[in-house]
Amino acid sequence: MSFSLQNTASRVFLWQRANQVIYLVRNIILARFIAPAEFGLFAIALNLASYIAILGTLEFRTAFFAAKDLTEDRIRVQWSTEVLLNFVTLLIGALLIPWLSQTRPHAVIIAMISILAISLLEASFSTPLYLLERDLRFPFLSALYTVVNLTSFIVCLGIAIAGGGWVALVIDRAVAAGIKGVILYSKTKWRPRFLLRMPELRYYWGFVSILFLTGLLGKVLFEFDIYAIGKWIGPEANGIYSVAKKWALLPMELGAGFIAIMALSLYSSKSHLSLEEFRASYTEITFHITRFCLAIAVLMAIFMKDFFSIFYDQNWQGVPTIFAALVPYAILRPLYQNVSQAMQARKQLGAILAVMFLQSILIIFSMIWLASRGLGPIAGAMGAILGLGYVLLEWQLHRKVGHSIFFIFAFPLLLALAALSAWLPIARITGIQGVAMRVGLALSYTLLASWEWWVARRRFQSIPA
Repeated sequence: MSFSLQNTASRVFLWQRANQVIYLVRNIILARFIAPAEFGLFAIALNLASYIAILGTLEFRTAFFAAKDLTEDRIRVQWSTEVLLNFVTLLIGALLIPWLSQTRPHAVIIAMISILAISLLEASFSTPLYLLERDLRFPFLSALYTVVNLTSFIVCLGIAIAGGGWVALVIDRAVAAGIKGVILYSKTKWRPRFLLRMPELRYYWGFVSILFLTGLLGKVLFEFDIYAIGKWIGPEANGIYSVAKKWALLPMELGAGFIAIMALSLYSSKSHLSLEEFRASYTEITFHITRFCLAIAVLMAIFMKDFFSIFYDQNWQGVPTIFAALVPYAILRPLYQNVSQAMQARKQLGAILAVMFLQSILIIFSMIWLASRGLGPIAGAMGAILGLGYVLLEWQLHRKVGHSIFFIFAFPLLLALAALSAWLPIARITGIQGVAMRVGLALSYTLLASWEWWVARRRFQSIPA
């Protein structure tokens, strides 16, 4: 294999752990200075902006990586198109202000427009980011994200302490985007020039026309829960749900999610090679994502009550229950992302579209039906529907590629179920007092999971480098 996942992952490991610590600290501290309702207002604005910005989120990244002949004109057309689409999106958002202001608080409207403007800024440095990802510069990118997150957090915290509320969250995104843009352009020699040419537009349209539909359905699949809660329950509930969802997803996204992002570059580069090489690549990546996600989920479940009782006050008392209900969703999301990337590389876009359409229908009806039943059922439904889609996609890819599902999933699932089976009676009998028993269980599980991971990983040593 010309690209070693293990070597690259080992180089970014320390930066990712530092990034994880920053995210953990910032979520704990910001919850002290920003009320749940303020988080909820920002979540509603972010969700509203994401639906208005559907044109600005068209998928150019896959087409960029898939191009064997990446000419200067093709690069410039990508940049020009993304910037133009985001500008149009910002204009649409501005034109919708009179209508939206009749049903949404002014704070939501201001935050929404600010988020759309930040998206335009992010589109302006999309090309340098793609170029670095195409060159597999993930160690540098992980270091960049860590430094940017720390810097933007310091600014956000200062504004939050001063009573800025949701404004601090908006400025956090703006500072992060500005710093990223400056550094990414400094690391590439490429400079933008507006260009729209029909041959290059036709090339991108071949990808975008299909991926636009999957992107639209993805908005429903991953964000309709926030919309439903904001519309039918309220900002405070949305704030609690958003924080719980962030905590559930955060360890997965910083670890397994980053591997899944790297996977697109790898799968695209392997798609023209033999089926055996592609199978080996997919098996190795899914192997690591599965074990990472399950291990983190088990450890989070063991210490969940301790964590929230120490760091959160009574304003956030509903977070632990919603967090627990969202853990299956958090485990499945990187796996779903990974299998979707692999199927895109294998040109199985029709299957992805069909599964996402089914999931979107289920999401819409279940969210409307469950909105009056509370946040827990909504969180559980999100995990169940995402799990259904993942199983369908994984099985479809297995039929085409023939990877070993048993080797990837069997043993880590058995270890996770055994650990949770041991934890349930401990939690029921001792509550949060049985710290020593929970620490012992966590250490035992960690040792067994690490041993299984190490033993199973030796299988990849026979794959040529």
